[in-house]
Amino acid sequence: MSQRSRFNVVRGPFGGKALVVGEISGIKIGLDRTWVIVLALVVYSLRANFLAEHPDWSGGLALGSALTTSLLFFTSILLHELGHSLVSNALGLPVRSITLFIFGGVAALSREPDRPRDEFLIAIAGPAVSAVLAVLFTAAAGFIPGDPLAFQVLGVICAWIGTINFILVVFNAIPGFPLDGGRVFRSFIWAVSGSYTAATRVASVGGGLFAALLISVGLYGSFAGGRPSLNGLWPILLGLFLLRTAVVSYIMLPRMYEARTLARAKAQALARHRFESAQRAAAAEAMAGARGAEEISREEHLGEDGLRDPAV
Repeated sequence: MSQRSRFNVVRGPFGGKALVVGEISGIKIGLDRTWVIVLALVVYSLRANFLAEHPDWSGGLALGSALTTSLLFFTSILLHELGHSLVSNALGLPVRSITLFIFGGVAALSREPDRPRDEFLIAIAGPAVSAVLAVLFTAAAGFIPGDPLAFQVLGVICAWIGTINFILVVFNAIPGFPLDGGRVFRSFIWAVSGSYTAATRVASVGGGLFAALLISVGLYGSFAGGRPSLNGLWPILLGLFLLRTAVVSYIMLPRMYEARTLARAKAQALARHRFESAQRAAAAEAMAGARGAEEISREEHLGEDGLRDPAV
């Protein structure tokens, strides 16, 4: 595979190749194969809800509304991730790609931030975008009249998108890494303690505890009726994913950060050594040149004395 083709490959959060569907500000947009699963689930669930809440809707209208709402939902997630990504790019931390997958979206930062301030700004940008979308869609839903039917459908879609964006804000406010709230939490601990490693591990523990809570809720939902059901499957799967990410972050991120910090320190020491060596060499060359000029001047002076007439 060529260098160019390797660069163009977008990897999903589970390691597989994602389908690149576009590019925004140099950031590739990819769809993981698991995204198809969640799209189908969201469309199916929304269609059933719309038919239950609006029995006068036809099956085709409910399906079309569900599909439109689902696409707007994932567009909201994409905009959320773009909020992170554009701020990250502005701070000098390039984002290679954004991938939509079964649990939402993920932006592939080139590296972790070097300062707590950068971490905070990048983390808060996504929820800020979701908050703006929540306000805009909720306000739009309030202004759209209930009749005729087309306006009713548009109002229902806007209300749902406004609500789901508000839920995204609340969900991402939870102080558990790798959620946005966990990154904000890490930035505060990092700023106070001065230790990236300690901050990452504390925030990762928070993420692990929240993941355990999700799994517990899912298990309760699966067995609360007296016999097994699939009611709690989604919280269980999401909890397992967050738990895995939290554990990996607890172990690997501090090691990677320390290795990068050590490599940067070595590079800076090497650059400083080369600069000082060049300065010493230049100074030695300048001194040698000065001595040479002094020798030439002395020889010329002696030569002039030799050419003078002897004193009478």
